[in-house]
Amino acid sequence: MTPPSRYTDLNQHDANLDHPHAYYNRGYFYEPLRLGTVLDGDWDYANLELSSLLEYKALEDVILNGKHWSDSQFAKRGENYIKLGYSSKGFTNAEQFLREREQQIIDLIESIKTHGVQPTPKSIFDEKVFDQISVNVARDGKLLFNNRGLHRLSIAKIVGVEKIPISVVVWHSKWVQRMGFQVVEVNE
Repeated sequence: MTPPSRYTDLNQHDANLDHPHAYYNRGYFYEPLRLGTVLDGDWDYANLELSSLLEYKALEDVILNGKHWSDSQFAKRGENYIKLGYSSKGFTNAEQFLREREQQIIDLIESIKTHGVQPTPKSIFDEKVFDQISVNVARDGKLLFNNRGLHRLSIAKIVGVEKIPISVVVWHSKWVQRMGFQVVEVNE
């Protein structure tokens, strides 16, 4: 996971501690602003594994243990978030959220098992162009999850999909230089 830092555009705990994704603090770079950026600094010292996230554990329990997603700690955080007056994934009713979101999760799992992870539309005129699974490349070349596609990435890992489409948002300058590319700043 991309760790929270002064370099990232948002750190989960700075945004809203009640948000379902804010159980662990992690950072991310805003895709429309940062896509393809080369950045120096210590933003890539990750210490949080994808498999430790509540979201991942919930999906793992559904896929491997046959448990209901709505019983997971992550789902309960979403339910509580709605009860505090927020919306989650377009839902404003907690019971409807638990019921319908669980079905969406089951449908996504089945789709990925059958078809793998499919890329979202790539047209620059389509608002979903930034909805690929987003990652950042650390100084050692390791891929760090950024922000988009956490459920798709988690499901793919759990069911063993070997190749998935991704978008690299930020590249660490040390990795880019190590690969022999020259970083050139373009001024408008």
